[in-house]
Amino acid sequence: MLTICIALVAVQLNAQADVEDARRIWRELVQAELNARPQTKGFRNPDNLPAPKEHPTAIPSTAGSKPPASNRAMVGVTIWKLRPTQPSDDPTGPRLKELRHPEASHSPAETSYLTPARASLDSQFADNDHLILAVSSTRTGRLYVWSRERYQDGRIGPAKLVFPTNRLRRGDNHITAGQGIRIPEDSDDPPVLELVRKPGQSTEEVIVIVAPKRLEGVAEGAPIPASQIAQWQKQWSSVVRQIDAKDRLTMTHGEATTLAGMGGGEAIMPQRFYELRADQGSNLMVAFPLVFTH
Repeated sequence: MLTICIALVAVQLNAQADVEDARRIWRELVQAELNARPQTKGFRNPDNLPAPKEHPTAIPSTAGSKPPASNRAMVGVTIWKLRPTQPSDDPTGPRLKELRHPEASHSPAETSYLTPARASLDSQFADNDHLILAVSSTRTGRLYVWSRERYQDGRIGPAKLVFPTNRLRRGDNHITAGQGIRIPEDSDDPPVLELVRKPGQSTEEVIVIVAPKRLEGVAEGAPIPASQIAQWQKQWSSVVRQIDAKDRLTMTHGEATTLAGMGGGEAIMPQRFYELRADQGSNLMVAFPLVFTH
């Protein structure tokens, strides 16, 4: 039993070391990208949190050989899942009236409130779950997000454009290195995404592309066939490793806001890091499943 406990502790320490290494690399790549481009006025980050006063101290890298910085990039993803507001939640944090329909917000007869809290991307999700997706990148460009159904019998639905659309951020999909985009924003109506499960569906696959310039042929209401997605994956999907940060799971948006304001730079860093091999000027592509409960 003691041997097993020691082994578990070692695994946890190694996993946290990988997370700190990913955060260090993220900061280095973002700084290099910003140094190479004109500075953008204002501050944006994936979760609309205040800019940290300083970065936390990084620990030495434990990873193996890495591609050169010019051929390395990262894409970050964070999922905020709305849950019923609890008495212990930060009263200054955002609370949303419960939403009943994806097209517009409606207050139920008895008002109830939901609080966004970070969720593991490996969680199981339910039909009608309300989510907020935060995406960031170490490169500046244009952000595109699609989703498609995967079924238990192996069928795959067409990829439907989630972002950009005229209903979200007024169609503005410009993303700045290290600053990211929250989908939807507080000003969007409704300010959440809703998962809708179809009969026989096992997962909802989310596809993210960060492109240095606008993608041709992408239009709202025009699904992308599976063959096109497969071709893009061959061209642009070059994930070297995936690192999940477990130390901020279940943190509410209000708690993250407070921590970031106190100088906790990790509060505005992604829940999941994807490290990719990608030349400058290349598109960055990652995909991940949101698995439904059985």
